[in-house]
Amino acid sequence: MMEVKVTITRFDASRDVAPYPQSFSLEVRESQTVLDVLLDLAAEHDPSLAFRRACRSGICGACGVTLNGVPKLACETLVRDVVRDGEIEIGPLPHFGVLKDLVVDMDGFLEALRGVVPWLVLDPSYGGNMSQEGLLKVVKAGECILCGVCQADGSAEEGDPSAQLNPAAAVKAFRYAFDPRDILGPERAKLALDLGLLDRPLDPKGKLGCPKQIDFAHQIIPGLRQAVER
Repeated sequence: MMEVKVTITRFDASRDVAPYPQSFSLEVRESQTVLDVLLDLAAEHDPSLAFRRACRSGICGACGVTLNGVPKLACETLVRDVVRDGEIEIGPLPHFGVLKDLVVDMDGFLEALRGVVPWLVLDPSYGGNMSQEGLLKVVKAGECILCGVCQADGSAEEGDPSAQLNPAAAVKAFRYAFDPRDILGPERAKLALDLGLLDRPLDPKGKLGCPKQIDFAHQIIPGLRQAVER
């Protein structure tokens, strides 16, 4: 066990003028996840603390937060990997409006997906076969859990929705553009182009903090651009 000072950015849009830090001291195990710590804080120290969680397995994408300023999933991050000099700072994801504490408004992020039609539109003539090469092309993009970490880790300009990267929407467009079952196929890449998803500067970090290691800069955007040029 070790004593850790956990500083959380608190804010309630219904009453607070600006965010403010609140610190707690508690005993934690190095093997605990940050989500474990948040659950302990809510249960034993402050039940008003607001944060999202669901699967606790890195599948639902609900628990995205910033840890020492870096966007991550709380359920996949061990305390020992983020504690610095006995302290951890936890805040909401940037580039999102904050509703309360660590809970951000995901509506705009999810709405951006609608333009790329993020579901399979089955081609009635599909013969039922998918090559190994075709499967490998889309399987990584299919791991996207819509956690928003890529958006938070990108270079979007504060206060300018038109400058948002919307990398998750590009990932979904890629996922179905190269799926042989889908009747829209490469037309999805053109949708992404029309929506401006291919116009953003390629971030040299490539994966934009994605917990699933989806390579936005070196796989998704170049792949969609190639599909448009066909």
